[in-house]
Amino acid sequence: LAYEAILEWSYAQQVTYISAEVAWEAWSGQMAMVGKDEGIMWASFRKVFGNDTQVSDVTLWMVAFRYLDTDNNGLIVQSEFESGYRAYAYDATAATQYTLMLSTSMQVTYTTVEEAWASVQTYVTSESGIFWQDWDEVCKQFSSSGDIDWKASFMYLDLDHNGYISQAEFETCYALYEKPGPHSADGMTLCPNTTYRVAHIVFDCNGASGSQSFLVPAKKMEIAQEIPKGAVDLQVGITANVDMDIFLYDAKAKKYVVHYSKNQATINDKSRTGTYEGVEVTFSGDDRTSPVTETVALKGTLPFACSLQVQNYADDEAEATMTFSYAGVDPCPSPPPGCALYTEYASQVAYAAVVEWSYVLQVTYSSAEAAWEAMSKQTETVGKDEGILWASFRSVFGYDAQAGNITIWMVAFKYLDTNSDGVISQSEFESGYRVYAYNATAAFDSTLVLSESIHIRYTTVVEAWASVQIYVSAEGCISWDQWGKVCNQFSGGTVDSKGTFIYLDVDQDGCITEAEFETGYSLYSTTTTTFPYVLEPKGSENVACPGTGEMCAGNECCPGIPSTDMKTFPCPTADEDWDECETSVNINGSKVACPGTGEMCSGNTCCPQIESTGWKTFPCPAADADWNECEGSLLSEANATELEQKEAASTTLTTTPAPIIDIEDFAPTEEPGDFATTEEPAEKFSSTELPTNFSSTELP
Repeated sequence: LAYEAILEWSYAQQVTYISAEVAWEAWSGQMAMVGKDEGIMWASFRKVFGNDTQVSDVTLWMVAFRYLDTDNNGLIVQSEFESGYRAYAYDATAATQYTLMLSTSMQVTYTTVEEAWASVQTYVTSESGIFWQDWDEVCKQFSSSGDIDWKASFMYLDLDHNGYISQAEFETCYALYEKPGPHSADGMTLCPNTTYRVAHIVFDCNGASGSQSFLVPAKKMEIAQEIPKGAVDLQVGITANVDMDIFLYDAKAKKYVVHYSKNQATINDKSRTGTYEGVEVTFSGDDRTSPVTETVALKGTLPFACSLQVQNYADDEAEATMTFSYAGVDPCPSPPPGCALYTEYASQVAYAAVVEWSYVLQVTYSSAEAAWEAMSKQTETVGKDEGILWASFRSVFGYDAQAGNITIWMVAFKYLDTNSDGVISQSEFESGYRVYAYNATAAFDSTLVLSESIHIRYTTVVEAWASVQIYVSAEGCISWDQWGKVCNQFSGGTVDSKGTFIYLDVDQDGCITEAEFETGYSLYSTTTTTFPYVLEPKGSENVACPGTGEMCAGNECCPGIPSTDMKTFPCPTADEDWDECETSVNINGSKVACPGTGEMCSGNTCCPQIESTGWKTFPCPAADADWNECEGSLLSEANATELEQKEAASTTLTTTPAPIIDIEDFAPTEEPGDFATTEEPAEKFSSTELPTNFSSTELP
């Protein structure tokens, strides 16, 4: 009871006062018993809490006092008060979702905002508007199901933090939902600008019909369409020239609604009609004769969400055409089913993905025009007049990796479709091609560092080339996706593998030949310089930012990297006393690379363990000569070099890449017969996923 009471009290404080400090000041000004040095006494807290509600024999303000008085000294001090203020956790993303739902309900009920505002005049109790305690009733008026979090939507709309929703803020709420507008070239309703498309069918509240074509991987099952709760009189089917099956799956109940096997669903190939959760269901049956056509019809309003799954039994990828019709969606949710919120995280994933995709295109095709021509030949739905449609972009992008619950190619499409017309035009495609910014000067510097690193390990180019044979393809060269491993082998991740690849790939065939590798090896001259362990600042000169390779100069911020928790940090050439970035972490000045790992360190700190120290930490190269509070110490440079050469001469590299698991390895080779199982269908998965904090170099 105390916890629930504190949540309510915390919410009331947050909508009344802009911060915990302001709330404390307000109460200390009202009550003689409240002061920063003294705190709130037990008897005084009754007024601060604001009501005398009882639950059975429990008086809420009393147990709330006990909850807040964490040190049990009979006094609520300022720190305890401010902790209580923050008990209600506001989620901006969820609040946006709930307010979109409310906005949709308003527009469904009233055609103008003036009519909607007039309907809530009962709750307008002052010139300021609708008091926060009455907002619950407003939400119930527009959404009787109670699925809108009124607290979250109130905080989202109360921009001036005065505890009231003014007429202007109410109008903001009404306008938030964008009614379905024009259609994309494939006939689908366009998603609102604040969202991105995630499904073949984008459901329109008023109903629609049409067809969508897409590719289904060989011997795989995947979700073709999520069907929303509230879909009315839905009919959907699949047509293909190979053997494909469709299934209707209720994820919440963890069972099939429609399946060809009688052991899997009550509606099956043997019993093709029935009722599920009050909805009449009809299945056309299992078709195995080309062209295969299977359909499902749902009569009535769907009381549950489900998914349409498609299984391709063929040995090759095959095209499926999905036809559909429905009378509407009731109640109509927001955003429209088939669209998802384009959050800040989604936009970050999109940008990082497009950078990686752009790089792949640049090492594969000599120009943006050449890349476009190649894609237009590969995909029928690509043309100079039409562009790349949403479903086609999956194969153009090249992989199905996920970042949490985000499918990366879908947000990448959103990023590239700058005019939000549902089609990637040639100009948008070519802009995407150029997102990865190649810097020739930085690439040369990075290749020079790589060249010196190779020289330190191998005295001849023949030895060096022999050491990377594990990465050499059958064509006798190293592809762009293997080159990063080569760079890591020699430099521990301290060079820009993308820049060095483009620099060395002179013939732009997407592969580093032995001759190009030799060019990289010979770039370094042992008579000109020594290995640059210490990154000395160079005033306002352009330098590469650690971790990303982006260029900066002087008092500028570098992009965030994992070691800075993705916060920006000063450029290596920034003044020592300058820091207007998100973190003041010392990446500049005397920052050096730890031998053996390439991790950066500075001053009297320890480097990570490496084999030559017996797997013990050791002092940073920039540490004071007489300082060592680490587990061990590093051999002298001469001894270390001698040891590395001996190890290189006596060790045979036997490392092999980790196997990539694919669902295809477990897919049936032919369509199974009836079988009994209670397991859910295998979900799509990728062997590579983005971490929560990531840089573009960590994308698969």
